[in-house]
Amino acid sequence: MKETIDDKRLVGFDGEPLGTAGERRETRGGAVVLVHRAEHLGGGTIVLPASELEDRAEEIVAPYGKLSIREAPPYSSNVPLESYLRFWERLGGGNTNQTETSFLTADSGPVAGAPSHLTDDQIAELVKDRLQRASGVSPHPIEVTVRNGTVLLEGYQNDTLARLAAGQAAATVPGVREIVNMIVVRGA
Repeated sequence: MKETIDDKRLVGFDGEPLGTAGERRETRGGAVVLVHRAEHLGGGTIVLPASELEDRAEEIVAPYGKLSIREAPPYSSNVPLESYLRFWERLGGGNTNQTETSFLTADSGPVAGAPSHLTDDQIAELVKDRLQRASGVSPHPIEVTVRNGTVLLEGYQNDTLARLAAGQAAATVPGVREIVNMIVVRGA
């Protein structure tokens, strides 16, 4: 079920504008809100758990700050909405990046690669293989799901560079059209 929210302004716990809430959707794991992220935080549409948002008359307040919103993976119709709920549960409302200068992009989005005739299952196996051999990726298990060439990466890494290395390794596999990197950095 979809419900339009009339483009309410979304602000963080500190009152900083984070974007505009545009649509609420029900999922098996709970309701989510699709948010148009503010351009200065990377733009694009992201997904937030509705249960964590405080809906006020003039705005919606999120428990997240700008670094968490910056790190939020982009919305993809090829990724189940429940995956976004799991991401925010893993992140726990916090973020290991303490300053903007320590923040690096989530390495998500479209991939400009050569077309391929590989199936989603074949792409998933190749991505798993690349992750095992990738330099800088820690040995924590990373769950890989592929749908219509969109690669969803879920799990943990020790630092932001390892998270980025995982996304970059996945992007080198033929047939990958999009990366949605939901790996959370939790430190060693």
